[in-house]
Amino acid sequence: MIKIIKKLLIVKNNITLSRTGFSLVEMLIAVSVFAVIATLASSMFSTFANNQKRTQSSQVLLNNTQYVLEIISREVKNNEIIAFGTGQCSNYLVGANYTKCLLFVRENNETAGFVYDSVNNELDYVQLTCSRNNGIYLDCQIASDQTPVILLSKDYNKVEITGLDFILTPTANPYFDDAFNQQPRVTINLRVKYFSTQPIEQASHHLQTTVSSRVYKR
Repeated sequence: MIKIIKKLLIVKNNITLSRTGFSLVEMLIAVSVFAVIATLASSMFSTFANNQKRTQSSQVLLNNTQYVLEIISREVKNNEIIAFGTGQCSNYLVGANYTKCLLFVRENNETAGFVYDSVNNELDYVQLTCSRNNGIYLDCQIASDQTPVILLSKDYNKVEITGLDFILTPTANPYFDDAFNQQPRVTINLRVKYFSTQPIEQASHHLQTTVSSRVYKR
């Protein structure tokens, strides 16, 4: 029995207990790797979030602008154009801040138009009262019982207009000038930007469409 106890003591003394763990260098390396991965993940998430914001603002801008272009195109197709562009607008509209316009008359002789307010940087739809002399409409004013309907504006739908042109072909109105025997076509050239204080959301679009009028009186 004594011999057995001695042998057990000898075995116990010969056993080497090994303890495994992380050294300080290994801990620093692990922390550094984790920090790099976390930074990359954070950067990827931030980029994804920014792209989502820009995509959303771009889509909202495009939807609002295309909707307005469809409205203008429908009016051009179905009505008689009486004024357009920059120079004629100042001759037709009285007492307004409108520098560009596309005015038309409907079959019921109701006059209306799309006008650009340069002071408030907005595109409006207006109903007008005009005088008429030998078939030519003059001195158009916004009807006293009507208020302009805002179509595009920074405050209304986050659309900032950076460029707008109404171009009628031929250059003279064929309804009143026999020298131009052409079907009138209106080209709408519109540049817009999403209005936001965050640069990442400031998407922009350039839209252009050409529409022919179905109305051609001789």
